[in-house]
Amino acid sequence: MPTLSLPYPDDLLITSGKSPQALEKELTFLLAVKLFELRRFSLGKAAAFCDMGCAVYVRAGAVGDSGY
Repeated sequence: MPTLSLPYPDDLLITSGKSPQALEKELTFLLAVKLFELRRFSLGKAAAFCDMGCAVYVRAGAVGDSGY
């Protein structure tokens, strides 16, 4: 699978209060959520992208009341 390297400013890391690994995991999750909303990812692919099972992905708040 191709990879993406995404630079982010130090202040994002500081204001998040998270470790670099935790912030990168959160950013990966947010990207998966957006791609799911745009219907570019299925629920299963979005969950797998985040290294989560579908149920965990849904419980994490990825699927709201928007009908998806």
